[in-house]
Amino acid sequence: MTETKRLENWLLEKGDIGERLITEAHVQLNTDLKDKGKWQSLTYKMVHLYGRQELIAEIKKVEEKLFSEAEHKNFRERIRSIFRK
Repeated sequence: MTETKRLENWLLEKGDIGERLITEAHVQLNTDLKDKGKWQSLTYKMVHLYGRQELIAEIKKVEEKLFSEAEHKNFRERIRSIFRK
């Protein structure tokens, strides 16, 4: 298994528990590996946030379309009736 894959399994808590424990021990003993793990973790967080921002942008486009185009008038009225109650 590659170092990157081992770190991924350890960070994301995937795969064999024994391998993850060994990786954790290596990370604690090896400062270079610890740094790689920190950077890999940061990269995962950034990718997650980017994906989240993209999803929010897509949802806003759908919302704008649903609440502005004439063909979706019945949908808008149904939604508004729910929140009037």
